[in-house]
Amino acid sequence: MEPKRNKITENAISNELAEQYSWHGAKKKRILKKLKFSELLLSAAFVNNSANNKTAEDAIMKWFRRAKERC
Repeated sequence: MEPKRNKITENAISNELAEQYSWHGAKKKRILKKLKFSELLLSAAFVNNSANNKTAEDAIMKWFRRAKERC
């Protein structure tokens, strides 16, 4: 994940909360992509970078996937 997008996500959600979510709800976690919050994260990625939707989703998914390692 690029540093700017990473910083946006870090400031928006704690690692402990991020551990409870995955983009698609994998491993019986809550589904992030259905929340309005996911739209906010994607919007922030577009404002701060020329990312397309798939690139932004991939970066956010990667950040949430690594939440447990950061705790």
